[in-house]
Amino acid sequence: RYEEQLDRDKNGNVFLDYSPKVMMPLIEYLRLRRDASLEESPSLPEVEESQRKAWQSMLRFFELMEPCTTFSGIQLDVKISELKGWTMF
Repeated sequence: RYEEQLDRDKNGNVFLDYSPKVMMPLIEYLRLRRDASLEESPSLPEVEESQRKAWQSMLRFFELMEPCTTFSGIQLDVKISELKGWTMF
């Protein structure tokens, strides 16, 4: 997608201008994805809080954001009348 936007050296090699603290977790993640079986789906790694903005920006640039978000603590079959702070229309 961004082939023309990637920086390259005189030999055409891609230069990725990211901090090692951001790039190394991505490289490890891509290795896990490469080696995973079809049933496995490794999650994106966590990065240090100080690197999180750069991490998210890089993931968006390379279109590597998680395809869906996992929610926990969801309750099914909850009656609306039992919810606090809600009003019925």
